[in-house]
Amino acid sequence: MRVKAVFTTLLLVLLFARAAPSQQPASPPPPPVTPGVGSVVVQVCVDTKGYLTEEPTVVASSGQSQLDEGAIKVAKSGSGKYIPPTKDGKAVPGCIKFRVKFDLKDSPPPSS
Repeated sequence: MRVKAVFTTLLLVLLFARAAPSQQPASPPPPPVTPGVGSVVVQVCVDTKGYLTEEPTVVASSGQSQLDEGAIKVAKSGSGKYIPPTKDGKAVPGCIKFRVKFDLKDSPPPSS
């Protein structure tokens, strides 16, 4: 009899645990996305002359593919203009990260 009572108690505990609402607080909804507004963190790797040694990459996305792609274009256009890192006063190859901010909400439409 005692085994049956323990089993019944355990079964009830499991049933109530499943039926009970989650005690974890609901995560806040993501902030609204304003098209054309956001920032992207890009990483570029350069040689000792400031030229890209590989394709730039998005480290932190804006959540908008158009802005991410635009940030990559900006990063590519800087090839040869980047200031490479230095060690003991001499330029060395290395990677850097930077943020590209976009605020296109009030921009006029592109001309045809």
